[in-house]
Amino acid sequence: MKLWYLIVGTRTDAMSVNVERSDDVSDLLAAIKASNPFTFAGIDDIMVKLYLATQNDGEWFDADAPQTTALMEGDKATVDAICQTDLNQQDLLEQHFHSLETRKIHLLVRAVDAGKPLIQLIAKSSKPRSGV
Repeated sequence: MKLWYLIVGTRTDAMSVNVERSDDVSDLLAAIKASNPFTFAGIDDIMVKLYLATQNDGEWFDADAPQTTALMEGDKATVDAICQTDLNQQDLLEQHFHSLETRKIHLLVRAVDAGKPLIQLIAKSSKPRSGV
């Protein structure tokens, strides 16, 4: 199945990843990180959280919705309101993804490190390391 996701706070458009319904959330995270090696370089799995991109009525976010833009920009109030309960790494994807419409965002990806936004984590992990 094809899932569309948004990496919170990176100002990038939605991207897709292909996974199997029988995969678990940890497989999904691995596929997302493999699709974005530079974005997640040096960021441990434990620091990356996945959230369902559902509205209060249970519907998926529209790709063009104002909330989508706010999430892309990392608007703290929007991110905190929407990214509350992350997916359990052991859950099967078929538990969460039943009907997948087009032009929708199904998943939000957020890297967290004591509340620092992803853009700071990327900058931190891409700094050259001095030799010892």
